[in-house]
Order: sequence, then C-alpha cells, then structure tokens
Amino acid sequence: MSSPELDAFLGARPHRELYHWLSVGAIVVALAVAFVLLGRFVNGPDLAYYSSPVERGDITPVISGEGTLHAVGEVAITATSDGAVQSVPGPAQGPVAAGQLLVTMDNASLLAEQTAAQAQKMQAQGDVDRAKLSLSEAQIKLARYEAVWRKSQGRVPSLNEMQGARADMGRASIAASTAQSALSAAQAKVKVAQAKLAGSAISAPAAGVVVARMIAPGQGVQAGAPLFTLAPNIDRLTVAVSLDAAQAQRLAVHAHARVLAPALSDGPRSATLDRLDPGPGDGKQFAVFTLDAPAAPLKPGMPVTVDIDLPARQGVLLVPNAALTFAPEGKRPGGSVYVLAQHQQPRQVPVAVGVSDGQHTEVIATGLQPGEQIITGWRHAPEKNQTGGKPQATATSPAKP
Repeated sequence: MSSPELDAFLGARPHRELYHWLSVGAIVVALAVAFVLLGRFVNGPDLAYYSSPVERGDITPVISGEGTLHAVGEVAITATSDGAVQSVPGPAQGPVAAGQLLVTMDNASLLAEQTAAQAQKMQAQGDVDRAKLSLSEAQIKLARYEAVWRKSQGRVPSLNEMQGARADMGRASIAASTAQSALSAAQAKVKVAQAKLAGSAISAPAAGVVVARMIAPGQGVQAGAPLFTLAPNIDRLTVAVSLDAAQAQRLAVHAHARVLAPALSDGPRSATLDRLDPGPGDGKQFAVFTLDAPAAPLKPGMPVTVDIDLPARQGVLLVPNAALTFAPEGKRPGGSVYVLAQHQQPRQVPVAVGVSDGQHTEVIATGLQPGEQIITGWRHAPEKNQTGGKPQATATSPAKP
C-alpha cells in the first residue's frame, strides 16, 4: 500500500499541511520579534534618561520679539482741540480721497469763542479810532500853540500852556499805541478762533487708505488725541521690535527676519532690517523691519512674532535646549549640563551658555566633547519611596519622549 493510501487509511494529514503550520508559526515568531524590536526602537533602551549626542557645528542665533504691523508712511490724524465728536462720516477702514471729510466735532463752544473774539476785536477797533482822534486833536492843538509862540516871539501862550499841550500830545500818542496793540491781540484771537472752528471739520490731507479709526460719535477727545490712522497704501508693511542695547549691537546690516502670524497659513514671511530707532529709555532700541513680499493677507494693526537672524557662529559645541533645563532629582538646573558617564550615571559638566537658534544652544565647556550623550530629560520620572523618602527610578515601562 502506498504512502498516500496509508495516510488516508490511518486518517493522517499530508506532510504539506505540517509544513504549512510550521511556516505560520515561524511568521508569528518573526512578527513578535519585530514588534519587540520596534518597541525598543521607539522607546529607546531601558534607561532612566533621554539623551542626545553633543555636536560641533554651525548655528544661526535667533532673537524672537513681538510687534504690531504698520503700513509704510502711515500718519495719525489728530484732534485740533478739546471737544466731543459730533459725527464720523469717514470709513472705519478703506480708501479715502484727498479732502474727504472724516470727522466733525461739536462746534457750539467754538462758535461762541469766535463770536466773543470778534466782539473784542470790534471793541478794540473802536478804542483805536478814539485814540487816533484824541491824538489828532492833541497834535493840532500843539501845532497851533507852537505857531502862536513863534509869532509872539515867545510871549504867548504861556510856558505852562505849552508844556501842557506837549504832555497831552504825549499821552494821546501812548493811548493810541496801546489801543493798536490791543487791536492786534484781538485780531490774533479771532484768527485762533477761526482756525479752531475750521478744525472742527477734519478731512483727509491726502488720498490713501484708512488703517484704523479710534473714535465714535459722542466721544470726548482732547487736543492731539489720535482720530484716524491713514496710509498711502497697505501693500508695504513694517514691524518694530524692542531690543536691548546688546541685542541691537549684534544685528547685521540689513539683517533678515521671519514674520509669523495666525493669518499666514502658507508659513512665515521674510523681512529685512530697515533701521534702528531710539527706544523708550534704558538703552532700548526699536529694530524696524520691512516685509519683503506683498502684505496680503496681513494687515496693519495685526500682532505678529518676529524671529530675527543674527550673524552665524561656526564650529561651536551645540547641545539641545532641553539639556540646559535638566537636573537630577534634588539639583537645581542652570549653569551645568549632565552627560551619561560610566554605568549610565549622570556626570555634571559646568558650561557657559552662548547663543541659541531656538532648538540648540552654543555652550563653552572644558569637560564636554562632541559625541558624548547629554541628558535631555527623564525617561522614567523619579518618585519617592514609601520608607526612606529618597527618589528612585520607577519600574514602569519606558515612555515615549
């Protein structure tokens, strides 16, 4: 009887089915091993710390600051006098023409002031006319006395009368000068009142775009208070970032920066340093950057973050920023980093911190070499035991960073 017939007679399965199950078992074992290796790869070795190698390389330092976008050439239109806003025909945002009315102020008090100034001017004009008339009369009287004095060879009028006529003429002359000065002052008041009244209707000084409107009808304002912000256009934007003196000195001419804002779904916009302006004391300065690309969708008034590139540093020791904030339990971070030494124990290395690009930081240290594993954080968070109160590593599985 043949082997297949014997297998069939005895009810045994063919050898190929045995091979099939052996293959399935091998695949399962291989998958299990792969899963374990993948877990080891993801979670790293079973150590208490996460670490990263110290590198020697180049770094472009970055300074981050906050600022508000402004249009190039924008100007503030301010109130010319104290008062209340009567109406605001100007738009909150959008284009305006030269001379277009933007805001009118309540001018009742200004009209009263102008009326009072004009009345004072009329009164001063009357005083000038009367003073001139008195001066003319005094001059005629003195001229007549002097003519009679010459003809009578000094006999008449008397000396007292001559001195009195000269004194009257002097007083009349002084009164006329005083009245003329009062008239000039009254005329100046009229001009001021007229200017204030004219300023109660404020128009756009030139064609442009209203960037912001800061007032509403009925609102009280003081002289010099901003009412509107007007720009020639909003295609070119600038942003000013406050820096201390040391940071400002490190900026290169035409330094580059990146402008970040929630409105920029396609990523940051590049900008170039335009100038440094004096800041509000304490050695502060404003670094003014101009955006390189068209503004849209950015608009004046938007808050943005500016990352400024400083001159690159080459061939320096670099560590992850997280390494500068790590410290073993009971130690305070700062001024040192920790590397994995023998038996995977942390070894403290004092460092002097240099510049940073936001991810890595330059350090200066005699006890640190490229390639050494520097600790960046806890893989197993330490916890205090129940009895001794001293920290010890937990026995839980490694966690992902």
